[in-house]
Amino acid sequence: MVQDEWMPAAAWTLAALLAALVALVAARAARRAAQLLRIPSPPAPSLLLGHLPAILSPRAPFYLAEWAEACGPVTRLRMAVATKPLLVVSDPAEAAKVLRRGPSYLPKSRALYAALEIGIQPRTPNMLTASDGPVWKAVRACVAPAFSATSLKQVLPSLLDLTHRSADAVAAKGPGGEVDVSDLAKRITSDVMGLLLFGEDLGGVSGKQSEYLAIFNDLLAATHARFINPLRPLWVLWSAQARRQEAAVVRHNVLMGEMTAALQKSPPPDYTIAHHILNAKDPVRGQPLDTAQLKAEIGIVFGAGFETTSHAISWTLGAVAAHPEVQERLVRELAAAGLAPTADAPQPRGFEWSDGGRLPYLQAVIRESLRLFSPASLGTTRETDREIELGGYLVPRGVMVMFSPFVAGLQTRLYGDDVMEFKPERWAAGGGAKADGGDAAGADAARVADQDGGGAAAGAERGPPDPLPFSTGPRDCAGLALAYLELQVVVATLVGRFSWTIDGAASAADLHALAGYHVTLQAEGGLRLRAAPRAPVEV
Repeated sequence: MVQDEWMPAAAWTLAALLAALVALVAARAARRAAQLLRIPSPPAPSLLLGHLPAILSPRAPFYLAEWAEACGPVTRLRMAVATKPLLVVSDPAEAAKVLRRGPSYLPKSRALYAALEIGIQPRTPNMLTASDGPVWKAVRACVAPAFSATSLKQVLPSLLDLTHRSADAVAAKGPGGEVDVSDLAKRITSDVMGLLLFGEDLGGVSGKQSEYLAIFNDLLAATHARFINPLRPLWVLWSAQARRQEAAVVRHNVLMGEMTAALQKSPPPDYTIAHHILNAKDPVRGQPLDTAQLKAEIGIVFGAGFETTSHAISWTLGAVAAHPEVQERLVRELAAAGLAPTADAPQPRGFEWSDGGRLPYLQAVIRESLRLFSPASLGTTRETDREIELGGYLVPRGVMVMFSPFVAGLQTRLYGDDVMEFKPERWAAGGGAKADGGDAAGADAARVADQDGGGAAAGAERGPPDPLPFSTGPRDCAGLALAYLELQVVVATLVGRFSWTIDGAASAADLHALAGYHVTLQAEGGLRLRAAPRAPVEV
């Protein structure tokens, strides 16, 4: 009898507990939904897929910029039914909260970047894709000396030689000759990366046929395709293009394996990145990195190290060509420093390490180009592992947070009504990461200014906010110093020696019309300019 009475009581107790649990889950879900619904969101193009089709298109950065302009510094996007929402942050000061160490810092999650690992087998996390952890930290610390002033000074003579030989090739085309500056820049930066990575000139500037460069565009295309479509490998059954791209993935793995084996057999010079990677130790095992990890690190450093910088160079040259008044002012500064021809000195001298600190308008031109044409235009994405405050909103756990430097750079609220004008003068008043540190790279000053604020909260007297094209915090671009050095040397040399023009483009908007996003922001089919020998400049 007692047992019979006890059984219904236990059932009622269990039912009450389950009901309480369901109510708790429902309350949490309702609170989460309410938090997200407070964040502005543009109309979704698709009922089922939300904003996803636009985000996966080659024009994705432009859609994001348009939505952020309409919705504000934090914009909510719906990726698809039953998937995690995405917040796009377009205020550098707000982005810094999650990117820099502090109460709101969000560590990087490999799950969001694993698609970028397809070029190496077995799939292995690398310095770009790995989650925050001891191995990533050890590798990052180990390669840092390779980007120091001491190492870069050893690379500078070779960079100058490559740039001067590229200038000679431009001159050989004759006055008004057409130059694909995308290809030109890629050859320079790949050779520089070869020298800094393992101490070897790859011969791109010399016209040597590089198998790596030949497959790289297909590798990027395959990476982008798999990122947006996990079933992409099945496309090889009916698409010749997909077969070519997937073959590039396989071949890239073979090339990186051969490169790694050669480096292990014959260690490169001490100043190279590969030297430091070979000497890195896995802090978990207490042993040198295994072959798979070495191959993964070398592969990502090589690809990321030359590709983004090459597009930064080509977009800067394109912007200068499309804006004659900017080109004229830049040339006057170069001529005054001896880097462009004058009546008294018809042969310009070569760029020197100390020139970076003496060329403020060159710095401003580069900064403005990075604002309007950030190659890593979709920036970085993190996932909230707890509730955080962002832009005045409470953001629940399990939400993706993207900061796009390209989107930030196109916001009227940050840069004014002339946001679409290529206007280097906007940086003259300071603001962001000014490269006025007195060395060629200017990157140390940039990083210090960036970490010190550089956002909208920095105040008007500091000028406009830095859009953080190299990110910020512990996961910022390891090769920032090299990128600045290459940008300054190549742009100063080529603008100093040639007058550049572009057919059919007279504004940033015209140049944007040529762009597409394929892992990086690049000119579809290349960026073709015309070059003529520069006449002596009056100073």
